[in-house]
Amino acid sequence: MFRSLVFLVSIIFIVAKDDSCTTNIDCQLNGECIQGSCSCWKPWTGPFCQLLDRIPPRNKSSAGIYGYNPNTTAWGGNIVKDNATGLHHLYVTDIGADCGLHEWQSHSQVAHAVSSTGPLGPYVKKGIAVPHQSHNPQALQYNSSLWLIFHIFPGAGPPSGNCTPGPPPPPPPPSPPTHFCSSLTTPEGYTCYEKTCGGDKPGVGPNCGPYLDIPPINCTIYDKQCAVIASDICNRTASCHSFSIRSANDNKVQLFSLGNSGIRKNNQWTSFVRNNNTVARLQSIFPYKNSYPNALLPSKETNGSEIHMASSPDGPFTPLQADGYTHCNNPSPWRMSNGTLVVACTWFILTAPRPEGPWSKYSTINISPSTRKGVSGSWEDPFLWQDSHNYWHILSHTYTREGAGPLNSISGHLFSEDLINWHVSPLEPYDNIVTYEDGSKQYFATMERPKLLFNDNGTPGHITNGVSPVYPCNGCGGGVDDWCVKCKVHPGIDWTYTLMQPLNT
Repeated sequence: MFRSLVFLVSIIFIVAKDDSCTTNIDCQLNGECIQGSCSCWKPWTGPFCQLLDRIPPRNKSSAGIYGYNPNTTAWGGNIVKDNATGLHHLYVTDIGADCGLHEWQSHSQVAHAVSSTGPLGPYVKKGIAVPHQSHNPQALQYNSSLWLIFHIFPGAGPPSGNCTPGPPPPPPPPSPPTHFCSSLTTPEGYTCYEKTCGGDKPGVGPNCGPYLDIPPINCTIYDKQCAVIASDICNRTASCHSFSIRSANDNKVQLFSLGNSGIRKNNQWTSFVRNNNTVARLQSIFPYKNSYPNALLPSKETNGSEIHMASSPDGPFTPLQADGYTHCNNPSPWRMSNGTLVVACTWFILTAPRPEGPWSKYSTINISPSTRKGVSGSWEDPFLWQDSHNYWHILSHTYTREGAGPLNSISGHLFSEDLINWHVSPLEPYDNIVTYEDGSKQYFATMERPKLLFNDNGTPGHITNGVSPVYPCNGCGGGVDDWCVKCKVHPGIDWTYTLMQPLNT
């Protein structure tokens, strides 16, 4: 059973000085330290068991399990095997054939595809599991009669607006608008304040914060609806007091906590503060019940849910009203043998004894240092699992603000013995190069949303990613910030798909 206390997780940075080890920690909990050397458990390899041992896919078409052929924009997804039928079920973000990934915040839905010929596919689309707006799904089979899909956005309605396919739009203006409050749509229930940011107390000064445990939201000051998008997250986060948008085209929106007593003068930000400093909280429609599965009652709220449930992998999936489950950015659930659910969010851990709750925060993951390849790095898209030795692991997408070349970061690995004390590997478990059976290589601007498919014996057998096949990837920031990670949402080249690679098990 989990302790009820909330822990601040410590991150220990592992630096390999030579090829010797003293404990399994030195082997990144992916192997056993025997007489000073790491004996790796499959599919891990390397002197410190730090690398995923990937097997070359047959070709580009077979590796592109969704979105490659037929062509459509997709972005990651995970696969679950139904042991009763032997079928493999893929739940994947589907943006649509006429939309690029830059429309992900308004046109995402969760598609369901099935392979009857094993994990490598082909996967045939069966329909939509969760409607718009829903993104980054991770599904699991909780028991023989309950399937769950965790995702972001509530899946409560049709897409907003039309897609804008075709050639890239003109580049953004060289300088931001002069009056930000008038150029942005102010959400209902908020007041806009120019040249301010959320702070620990009212006043003048550059220090913003403290920030909430929610990463920056991917929209900009040039997007008229950016504040509306951010308010949707803030409204569903009980501790959110305000949010601020950077007054520059760098894709930065930050949420601030309810504990903040005011806003601070800061010329780089525009703030939106809740009127009367009130917080909207999602309330349960049904009282909590201790029995299972009778406590699993579909939500009657019009804003849907970030967990959907069904009695079979084919659905229909309906919203699950979960007691205490607050906004979890890019959720990654794991079911323990006693039925307890553990969910990695960006960056904290939630736990519950059952899907319906009660959910509570177990720990906060504070990744430090977050540097990748010696430069400033960012971590997102956690994928959590517990291995057969009861060790915990997280695969993550990492990125640096760099163009094509050796400093373009792709992946990261965290590992823990107890979900509290985490260690961070300084080395990437995989890079942005995929080698095919004929020896040819393909380079990707970015490979995100990592998710694993496990073999029947519990070892990771395949890895899937959302990929952007643009390369070289310089110039994707429109001349403002030429980061490889931005290619995926650069209009005109923002076709992305879901790629699978087998692992050596």
